[in-house]
Amino acid sequence: MKRIAQWSNRALFGAAALAAKTWPLAARIFPETLEIDDNQSLWVAQTPDYRPNPPLQKPIDCDLAIIGGGFTGVSTAYHFSRRYPEKRVVLLEAKTLANGASGRNGGMLLNWVTDPLAYSSDEMVQRIYQTTHAGIQTILDIIKRHELNVSHRVDGTVHLITHPDRVEAAQEEAAYYNSLGIPVQFLEGDALKPYIELDGVYAAMIDPNSGQLNGAQLVRELRPVLEAQGVEIYEQTPVIRIEEGREIILYTPQAEVRAKAIVLATNGYTGKLG
Repeated sequence: MKRIAQWSNRALFGAAALAAKTWPLAARIFPETLEIDDNQSLWVAQTPDYRPNPPLQKPIDCDLAIIGGGFTGVSTAYHFSRRYPEKRVVLLEAKTLANGASGRNGGMLLNWVTDPLAYSSDEMVQRIYQTTHAGIQTILDIIKRHELNVSHRVDGTVHLITHPDRVEAAQEEAAYYNSLGIPVQFLEGDALKPYIELDGVYAAMIDPNSGQLNGAQLVRELRPVLEAQGVEIYEQTPVIRIEEGREIILYTPQAEVRAKAIVLATNGYTGKLG
């Protein structure tokens, strides 16, 4: 099973590398248009008092321009402005903060990146878990530090075993994680009832260091924090073209931004940038 997982992981990374190499050509052959729908998710519905900032209306210069107001863009703005408070940081969002995937997802606060059994060594398994766990803890620390009104909980997630032939393998997998200091729990029978009672469930693996988070609340609650740190945030400001050079020029519908450096925090919308 571990060999199959490693093969699938290599195939995934190989496909990603191929996509990265062919994307510039594909973008020219199949140009995308900027069509971004409004987020109407449950998570956004829990931010009823949120009002977007006005769009950029006059030309500005900055040290760092961040395109995209989701997890990546807001996190970059937060940490960069804390480390370099003397720099002028501008964040440009095409719609509203958390309008994209950061505000419309399953809300899962999980460890790991891909199938843990696909990693190449015990050390890598440990590093990936420790790194993702540290990321979750950083988010929780930020929520606590700034007293953000963000719905979240860390009470564990359950991986269900629904076939009796998988029980022994799951028990061995949990024991393997435990041998590396990873606190995954294996439960079966009556020990499982406090977590879940379903027909056809024979056992489960539980990661106690995971849970759920409202991403839209997190991103939007951070806006006043960023502004207090000097970050300028312009919503309803799509970047329609980027001109590279010694100075990078970002074109928006009403004004230009001249930046010394930029961060593309646009995820699936990257192909829509001119």
